[in-house]
Amino acid sequence: MKLYLENVSKSSPNDLFQLKEEFFAFNDFPLHYHPEYELIYIIKSEGRRYIGNNIGTFQSGDIYLLGPNLPHTFYNKDFSSDNEVHQIVLQFREDFLAPNLFEKPTFHSIRSLLANSGQGLYISGENGKQAGEILRKMVKMDPSEAAISLLYLLDHLTKLPDLQILSTPSLAHEYSLRDSNRMGLVHQYLLENFRKHIDLTHAASIACLSTSAFCRYFKKYTRKTFSEFVIDLRINYACELIKQNSLSMAQISLDSGFNNSSYFNRKFKKVVKMTPQEYYKQCFPLIAKKVPENRR
Repeated sequence: MKLYLENVSKSSPNDLFQLKEEFFAFNDFPLHYHPEYELIYIIKSEGRRYIGNNIGTFQSGDIYLLGPNLPHTFYNKDFSSDNEVHQIVLQFREDFLAPNLFEKPTFHSIRSLLANSGQGLYISGENGKQAGEILRKMVKMDPSEAAISLLYLLDHLTKLPDLQILSTPSLAHEYSLRDSNRMGLVHQYLLENFRKHIDLTHAASIACLSTSAFCRYFKKYTRKTFSEFVIDLRINYACELIKQNSLSMAQISLDSGFNNSSYFNRKFKKVVKMTPQEYYKQCFPLIAKKVPENRR
């Protein structure tokens, strides 16, 4: 899979931004980037998200603000029995109203918000619900009213507490504009095979590099070693299996790509900052009291 430069086309050349409500049977859109900011509201869907070098899951109700040229994808194909997607996507340039507008002192807070979006911002819970309602209303507005609402929405986001920053600083520009196709192919290999044995030599060959050169290259553009990136994929998947509450920890370890339970437990604690059993108890506090230890 290549890392695609998405051409964001407006409905007409005079439009200030692109706003669309989308319905898909599933989402397998490849890793991509574009020079516009993007605000995406997940109304219905769940799956895996990749934003810069951040790996995680998304679910209905989530909102993300992504800065220009930040590689991202929301992938839900084969993630659950219901892959249907319903989302609202808003894409805009920083000068959508006027050149250098957000450089003025009046809009200092919005300028800071947009700067942080270069690492990807995650909005959830009640905060996400309120912003989502604004986006739902904007879809039905005429263009001038929607433009004013976009400014209001950005101001609203600046007032929300605890917006989660996702990716590493400065990753967007470097990752998307240099050797993007090479990283896209490697990313696709990992996405499709992280539950199996991952061959470093094969990954290096996909990138047309020697193993040592590939390791340096990969860390430069992801800020993680190759093994750390793979571990993050596996642990993230393990967290999702734990939330489903249908498998033993031993089976979850195997299904996530770990052949050794002790190694799985050690890496899980390093990434999540708690053991798999503690994570289970956090997800299911009442059930955990009744479940035998060997089931967890």
